[in-house]
This record gives sequence, structure tokens and C-alpha cells, in this order.
Amino acid sequence: MDFNYPDFTLASYTQLLARLRSRWHILRVCDAMQNAFQPQTLILRHDLDLSPALALRMADIERSMGVQSTYFAALHLHYNPHLPLHADALRHIAAMGHEIGLHYDGNLYPGATASVQQNLACLDRHIHILEEICGRPVVSIARHNPSLATQSDPLQSSGTYHNAYDERLFRDTIYMSDSCGAWRRHGLKPCWQEPRPQRVYLLIHPEQWGETTAVDRMAHFDLMRARAMAAYETFFEETRSVWRHHEGGKEHDERLRLTRAEA
Repeated sequence: MDFNYPDFTLASYTQLLARLRSRWHILRVCDAMQNAFQPQTLILRHDLDLSPALALRMADIERSMGVQSTYFAALHLHYNPHLPLHADALRHIAAMGHEIGLHYDGNLYPGATASVQQNLACLDRHIHILEEICGRPVVSIARHNPSLATQSDPLQSSGTYHNAYDERLFRDTIYMSDSCGAWRRHGLKPCWQEPRPQRVYLLIHPEQWGETTAVDRMAHFDLMRARAMAAYETFFEETRSVWRHHEGGKEHDERLRLTRAEA
């Protein structure tokens, strides 16, 4: 495989992780913040933008290789983290030793016009919800799509939680991301240079990695869309079944039938 620009398959991720692990000590975000992000370390972070259930596959690969990372789950995106499918996935990921953090949207908070205490009070409520879902303390946060934000981050300097965009994590650090299924500039090539970089920060989105062979970036987007639509179809089929077999519905249909027969 091309370690500079790996394709988005779980097989490639397994090989990539093995090579990264041989060069650095891999940390969760909370580890890096608590231990001041020492040299010869790599932060491995995941943003769950589409599905915690899809992330479970990647978390299991990491567990099998003795690696722990951070998974940031959202309360504001299109998936419902309370749904048993997603809640069970988050609990399993946490049980493997991975960190669960909050992937938050800064637009949902009072913002710059409010006090730090008001913003933190809102954040605390969201943190508590996620803690109840995953069954673990939540101590790290990461803003969703910070590059697209139109206002400053009201939680950037809260000091209460570990912020994945804390400037201390980016000092003398190579930062790389697979956002939008694209490797920027030199891809992962800086990871393999000599002398070895002291610190690396790698952001991976699990939903972009699958069992299929490598496909065009936008073709993979269509695959993700198809998976999301299949999930909605499952919901509607389950709802259809409830409507069909519900006692109140049967009573309604029978009453309507008799009414029409009498007319």
C-alpha cells in the first residue's frame, strides 16, 4: 500500500496503524493533555460525523493492536446517540479503553455575548448526556467543522475540559487529517521522514473507511449516503410494521370498514 496516501479501507488502516505504532507511542487526547504531549508520541483522534456504529469496526482493530484513541461523538448531528445501535457502539468503544469525547457545535452555545459560566453550564448539560449514554466520564471536547465557523469558539478557553484544539497540542507538531476523504498536500509522507518528527496529531473519520476496495473519493461519498438511506429505510419499515399490527390501528380500520359498509 501507499503509506503516503493510503486508500480508505480497513485493511489499509490496519497496516497504517501497525507502522505508526512502530514509530510512536500512540495517545488519546486526554493522555496528551495530562502528560503535556511528550516527544515521540502521536495523538490519534476520531470524529464521528456519520455513525458511531461504523466507528466500532475501527475501534476493534485498534483494540486488537493494543492501541487506544479518542472518539468524539456528537449530540447535534443527524444520528441519534441514544438509539440503541449507536449507544451500544459508544459503550463498547469505551469498554475497549478508548476515550469518548464530545463533538460539539459552537453555534448551539450562547456565544461571545454570554459569560464563560453560561457557556460552561450549557456544555456541562451536554457532557452529562453523553456520559449517561457511554457510561464513562467525558473530559475532552472537539468543535465540529471549526474551519467553517463564522464566530469564535465560546468554549476554546474554558479550562474545564480538554479541548482537542488547544494550542499546546499543535506546538512543534505535525497535524494531518483525512477530512472529506482527502489527504492534504504531502499526505502522511512527513510521518516517515528522518529524523523522525517529535509529535504527530492524526485525525481520522471512521465512516470514510470500509471493507470495499479503494474507490474514487466522491464515489465513496455515495456509498456513505446509501448506508445512511438504508438506515432510514429500516426505520420506516419498522414503523410500517408497528402501524400494521397496532391494536388501535386495527380497531380504527375495522370501524372505518363498518362505517363504509353501512353507508
